[in-house]
Amino acid sequence: SPGTAQRKYEAGKFKEAERDYQRLIERKPNDPRLQYNAGTAAYQAKDFAQATNYFGASLLSQDLDLQQRSYYNLGNSLFRLGEEVAEPPKKMETWDQSLKHYERALNLNTNDADAKFNRDFVQKILEELKQQQSQSKSSDQNKGDEKDQKEQPKDQEKQNQEQKSDQSNKSKDQSDPKESKPQDGQQPKEKPE
Repeated sequence: SPGTAQRKYEAGKFKEAERDYQRLIERKPNDPRLQYNAGTAAYQAKDFAQATNYFGASLLSQDLDLQQRSYYNLGNSLFRLGEEVAEPPKKMETWDQSLKHYERALNLNTNDADAKFNRDFVQKILEELKQQQSQSKSSDQNKGDEKDQKEQPKDQEKQNQEQKSDQSNKSKDQSDPKESKPQDGQQPKEKPE
């Protein structure tokens, strides 16, 4: 029963509560409150991927208060999922989705101080991550440019030697030295968080 699941939740038995809510959802699949409650249990059990599924399903509610709380908790779940991702582009994408759900929660309740705080917090760390990525890319480009500059004297020296060789042996075909180019597709190395 919902009461049993709620008691397990309150006792900190989140996985058991989630299983109970899941059984109830099987009987009443269109009940957004059960979806929401299962989402809160999954979130507390740190099963953030499953929590996003439940909260997403609870958005179908006609109850705007439940929708608002679902958006808010969906934002929290996506933020936590993003924390677990090591690749910065995927992390940024997940946090961007989190940010959008906080915005939607605020559209339904502009006075939700927690949603404002979380939105601002995620926005700040998302901007910092984007800045780190752009600095890392420009740093890698500068290293490539420095490499080109260091290799130019060698290329010039090689050209001079070939010209001397060509002048001394006129029967030999002239050939241009290959220019060194930075490798395409190199990605900066990232430290996992």
